[in-house]
Amino acid sequence: MRRSNGGDFFHPGYQSHYAETEVTVLARAKAVLTHNPEAVLIEVAWEKSGKGLHSQDRSAYHTRAGQGFDRRVSNKVLLNGFR
Repeated sequence: MRRSNGGDFFHPGYQSHYAETEVTVLARAKAVLTHNPEAVLIEVAWEKSGKGLHSQDRSAYHTRAGQGFDRRVSNKVLLNGFR
């Protein structure tokens, strides 16, 4: 998926959660999401250990989803899929 938000792959407004969720919705909307059972993704984020969900990120995600992620997604099923 090409960068379409001014250069950042992930929206810079997220601190620790929901950036991947937004990218997933954008990829689904563009029909470019794929599953590769051979792929391995490892996230090492020691600073997140033991912490709960970042509530400001959750709020930012819902605000951005309500606006269709800068009007790039109009499918309501996708926009409401992670609420």
